Amino acid sequence: MNSGIFKIFGFNILFELDDSIESSILMEELGCYPKSSSQDHDLIIQYEVKGAIADDELSSNPSSHTLYCDGFSMKTNNITARFIFDSSNLNKVIFSYNRGSGFIFKTVQKWSHIQFRHEREAIGQIVHEFILVPINFFLSNRAIIHASAVITQPGKLLMFGGTGGVGKTSLELELCRNHGCSFFADDICVADDSGNVFPNLSYPKIYGYNLINNDALRRELIRGYNLSDRVHWKLHSFRGLDKVRRRVSPFTIYKKVTRQAHLINGFFILNRTNVNLLEVKEIDNDFSSRLNTEVIKAEYQIVFQHLFWHRYNTLINKSEAITTFDDTMNKNIDVLSNCLNRSGGKSYLINIPMHLSNIELKEQISSELKKLALL
Repeated sequence: MNSGIFKIFGFNILFELDDSIESSILMEELGCYPKSSSQDHDLIIQYEVKGAIADDELSSNPSSHTLYCDGFSMKTNNITARFIFDSSNLNKVIFSYNRGSGFIFKTVQKWSHIQFRHEREAIGQIVHEFILVPINFFLSNRAIIHASAVITQPGKLLMFGGTGGVGKTSLELELCRNHGCSFFADDICVADDSGNVFPNLSYPKIYGYNLINNDALRRELIRGYNLSDRVHWKLHSFRGLDKVRRRVSPFTIYKKVTRQAHLINGFFILNRTNVNLLEVKEIDNDFSSRLNTEVIKAEYQIVFQHLFWHRYNTLINKSEAITTFDDTMNKNIDVLSNCLNRSGGKSYLINIPMHLSNIELKEQISSELKKLALL
């Protein structure tokens, strides 16, 4: 059996996996996080190859959501995850894949997928997106931030938020590869209300457009790829550079990776808008927290559907919901705002001309960060 305790988002999490190929893939990705020196753990995440058989369902409305006396399960396209609580404290998650692993199914799925991976090879991404990040919605002192993040050479933690495709990863690549910054997160950060932000070491997603005028990164990304992988990249690139990507370990493409929590110094919201020149404006921390939470609402629609269905099923059964969507969103705003205020961090809105290229964006924002003495 594959097992280990890793320090992730400020918790000691025990993973209980089997000897399958996908479990080995997951353990390799989890190796980016520090291993705990203690056998004590805060949470167990368990992988069931065939899915756990449960006979204690209270209700199942709709069929993709089931209420139990100790929690609930949610079924996505990829996995079913059961969240088990002791009173209001989450103490275990059991997950399994919903579909078979036949050769034909996996081959078709792999060639049609943006990453040239079938769902079992993408287990690290799936566990992060549907388990490791969502568990923070059930914790009173955690907030989710849709942002890439780096530690600058002066030791400042900078987060770059906004909607998808606005330039967060491009900026992260520029700062880590050309300005001596340390990688902290590619897509999602987790914060507490004391000012700490925890690194998210899920493999960064590198899109085709991130490689424009970046031959060095292209060589590193495709190094070791077989012919099939290269053919897939070429074919999907014809559909558009936003239609092809690869996930790669941060230790492969970055010289420095930070694995410990850090106080936040600056939170920058990237905003494509109708301006002629790039401009940076300081904004209120509460406002930036509200902007971030609006993005989180869109990014985690699948998970939030299950909060509504959880509430529906508990009402029918005259039981208490673990949390509600409104409570979760209000908490996300409050915790991030407190995190920024208590760490002395500042929030900024970066208004970016709509047609500014990624190259110009990276150059101009890097220049603005130097003016603020953050780079």
